Amino acid sequence: YMLMALTGCRIGEAFSLKRLDVLQNPSCVKFRDTKNYSDRSVFIGEELFEMISQIPDESEYIFYSYRTKKPLNTQEVNKDLKKRALQVGIRVRVYNHLFRHSFVTLMVNSNVDWFILSTIIGHKNPKTTLKYYERSLTRQKQCFNKHPYYKGIISWEESKKIAVEAIEEAFDTSMRGIEIIDTEDSKIHIIIYKNRDSTLRN
Repeated sequence: YMLMALTGCRIGEAFSLKRLDVLQNPSCVKFRDTKNYSDRSVFIGEELFEMISQIPDESEYIFYSYRTKKPLNTQEVNKDLKKRALQVGIRVRVYNHLFRHSFVTLMVNSNVDWFILSTIIGHKNPKTTLKYYERSLTRQKQCFNKHPYYKGIISWEESKKIAVEAIEEAFDTSMRGIEIIDTEDSKIHIIIYKNRDSTLRN
C-alpha cells in the first residue's frame, strides 16, 4: 500500500517487482514490462527502501504469498484492503487503484510538472496526465462557484455537470454506466449502472 501510495504505481507493477529491481543508491525501484510495454525507474526514498528491505527474503518477488512464494493475488489484496477500511470506519468504496489516483491528484495539487509526473506514473501518452490537471481546475471553479456572487448565476447545465462529476468520482463509473434524465418538474433522475447492462439504483 505504501509503495502504491508513494509512487503511483499500478498494483500489477507492484506485484511484479523483484528483489533485483530494488536499488539503494539512489533509492528507487524499476518497474518492468509495464502496461505500456516499457520499463521505468521511480524514486522511493530511503524510508520506503528500508521497509521493503525488511521483508523476508524467501522469494524473488518483493510481495509474495508465503505459501506459494509467487506474487500476491490482486483480488485477495483488494478484499483485505476493504476489510481494513471498514475496521477504521471508512464506508466509501475503497480499491487498490485509488492509491494511484490519490498520488497523481496530490502531485497535481502540489504543482508538479505534468510531463515529469507522466514519466513517474508511466502514462504512455502524457495527455492522459493532463486530464488530472483539467480536473483540478474544475475543482477550483467549483470552489469559486460557492462564493455568494457566483452562486446565484450558475446555470442549470453547469449544476448538472458538477453533480455528474461528483457521482463519477464516488462510484468509479469508468467500469459502469451513468444516465441523467431531466424531468418536467425541474428535477433530475440519476441512474447508475452496476455494469454496462444492469441498473444499480435510481
